[in-house]
Order: sequence, then structure tokens, then C-alpha cells
Amino acid sequence: MLVESNKSLVGYMRDRATSPLLGAFVLSWIAWNYKFILAILVYMPLEAKFQFIEQTLYPSIWVSLLRLFLGPLVTALAFLFIYPYPAAKVFEFWRTKQKELRDIRLRIEDEALLTLDESKRIRRQVVEIQSDYEKQIRNKENEIENLKQSLSDEQDRIEKLNEDLANASSPKFTAEAGVKAASDVVIKEAILKQPYKLVFNPKKGKPGQKLMLFGSDGKILEGDNNNESSWAIKNGKLELIQSDGEVHSRFNFDTNTKVFTHTNDSDTKSIKGQYLTPEPGAT
Repeated sequence: MLVESNKSLVGYMRDRATSPLLGAFVLSWIAWNYKFILAILVYMPLEAKFQFIEQTLYPSIWVSLLRLFLGPLVTALAFLFIYPYPAAKVFEFWRTKQKELRDIRLRIEDEALLTLDESKRIRRQVVEIQSDYEKQIRNKENEIENLKQSLSDEQDRIEKLNEDLANASSPKFTAEAGVKAASDVVIKEAILKQPYKLVFNPKKGKPGQKLMLFGSDGKILEGDNNNESSWAIKNGKLELIQSDGEVHSRFNFDTNTKVFTHTNDSDTKSIKGQYLTPEPGAT
């Protein structure tokens, strides 16, 4: 409680100390009573000080009231309520004249004419800047054309590689290459014997690969998801079945290389060009 009272008192004194009326009154009081202050500060006998203050500075109660209170109060009020009006007019006049002087200076600077040499120099700089800009534009256009051509060449190369991969995995290509068709028993024995690496997106490289481990009765022990949920063998081909029962991908089996290549049939849901390669060292 005492701390809160002290804080309130300090706040009250701070507000009073920063009051414009109090500040004006103090300055006005000093102006009215500067002789009293000098009498206090100068060296002279104490009795002489009292006699000077009582008989010379404040000879009567009315003079004391006038100099100590009424005079400083009237002067402070006049300073607060009357002085701002002429001060505002003077400040407005001063700012107006400053603005007029600035406008005159800017008008004179704008009307100043360039010399012939300055005009030629500026025109030459403009021509050089424009020529450099046009040169940069031409260089950028050539770079864009070169990049477009490179991109077109890369797209053609990718399309050709995809076409070659599709042809290589097609049944016709397999037959022409002399790949021996495998029976269902041989396929089953191969996938149950060792793990395989499924390249489900050949364009992505390693991120488009995963390890597959096949179990009996159509189970996938590792690498299963909604797309490769189970497996089956039909008509000499390995099929990976989705969780909804649809065929996701279908593969031919090469008995020589032990590699499964996608048939790219239109009824499959997977990305074309997939293949499975044996991974005997995988754990």
C-alpha cells in the first residue's frame, strides 16, 4: 500500500512538473522577483538583506501580493493564451516566404538552358545506352533460341528412347530377339526364389525404384502398396494386382536374363516401360 501511495505521489508530482501553466508561472515569477533572488545570493549581512527585502522590495502587503502572485500569474496566462496567436501568424508568414523562395529557386533551375556541348554529350550518352540495350536484347533472344533448340532436341531424344524401350519390351520384340517364353511354373519358381527390384518409373531413376519380395499364395512381403497389393500368374505372364482387384501391371519373363519386362498392354494402369530385375544380394 505504501509503495502504491509513493507511486501515486511521484506520478502526481511529475504531472505537475510538466504542466505548461506551472512552467510559465515559474519563469514569470523569476522575472518579477529577480531582485529578491539576487538579494539572497549576494554577500551582505543578514539584517541588511531582511531590511532590503522588507522595506525596498516588498514594502506593503499589496506590493508583495502583486509581485509574488498576481503579477506572475497574469504574465503566465498572457504567455499561454495571447502569445500563441502572434507566434502562429509569424510562423505561417515565415513558412510561406520559405516556400516562395524554394519555388523561385526550382523555377530558375528548370529554366536554365544547357550549353551546346552539354546537349551533345547527353545525346551521345542516350545513343550509347540505347545501342547497348538493343545489343543485350539481341543476345538474350539468341540465348532463348538456343535453349529452345536444345530443349527440342532433348525432347526428341527422350521420345526416341521411350519408343525404343517400348519396342524392346513388346512381345514382338521379345519374339524377334529369340526370348524363350516361360511357363507359369517357371515364373513362380523365379519370383519366389529371390528378391526383385521393380523400376516402376524409369524416368525418375533411383527414386522410381523399390525392392519387391514375393511370398506364396499371391502375397507381397515387401514393397506392397495400393498399386502392388498382390501378384498372380496368368497365361505365362506375371501380373501385379491393385488393392481394388484391378490389374496394375503385367510382365513378360525372359528365362535367359531372368528379367521381367512390361507388356505395355492398354488395360494395365501402371506407367509403361516398367521392368523387374533380380536382386540376389538384397536382404
